[in-house]
Amino acid sequence: MEKILIIKTGHSETFAEQVSGEICSLGDVLRTIPIVCSGFPSNMWSIDWLTDHKALELFDVFDKEIGLKIIGQDIIDKSSYDIVLNLEKGYSIEGGNVYGFTSSSTIRKIGHDSSSVVQFPILDDYSIEQKFYEYFNIKTELSELRINSKLKTSPIYKYGLNWKAGPKWPQKILPKEYWTSWYDAINESSSVSWQEGFDSINEYISWIAKCETIITLDSLGLHVANILGKRTIALYGPTPCEKSIYPNERMVFYYRNTEELKNLETVVLDFIKND
Repeated sequence: MEKILIIKTGHSETFAEQVSGEICSLGDVLRTIPIVCSGFPSNMWSIDWLTDHKALELFDVFDKEIGLKIIGQDIIDKSSYDIVLNLEKGYSIEGGNVYGFTSSSTIRKIGHDSSSVVQFPILDDYSIEQKFYEYFNIKTELSELRINSKLKTSPIYKYGLNWKAGPKWPQKILPKEYWTSWYDAINESSSVSWQEGFDSINEYISWIAKCETIITLDSLGLHVANILGKRTIALYGPTPCEKSIYPNERMVFYYRNTEELKNLETVVLDFIKND
């Protein structure tokens, strides 16, 4: 069995930022896990993962049989791996078996020699799955990854309102009165829950598992809900978004200071009424 090390600390979003920061993007780490594990199946690869300690609980979403071993921020012996895949622009590592980011703007594709690198533009019209293939030469089948059986519970709530955004992208937060309006409309005929688990990732994920449909910002909650197979009403903006690869996601785009943002409350209410 071959060994691969994935470097994904979340300090720079793989396809959204050119430089690293101090804040860990939990959503970017989470959505990378099923893509990488699908591209390197556990019957052929032993996967180690270097990530931020804040992201460790995210791996509880998945069945431990997939073969992940989390090593945290340890000193790396890259010679012990067949492949080292660097998905962090600010992480410096070199070697004949190292692929991925060689700088903030260049990438070495898996299977290419060290002199062959590609420039890193942002392909906004591509899904994240397509980007992993174009930039890193990783083909994926997302249906292969198994979800932790503890999260396969019958929903308690028809809707969950995932209304808060993480510290990395505070500009995504919508006015609270939007959420209150949607809560009141749903509560007239269906069960609805405000977001839970602000101080615990495991509690947060468990709350999402209890909901049938999640109304959510483009945040960690959206990625958790999609991976768990939840129906989602996704509120994108004002940052760029990618094409969805999940069949249950219904997109609602909004942009600040435009008529689309002003009409967002009504658009979401229409989605709810037609559900």
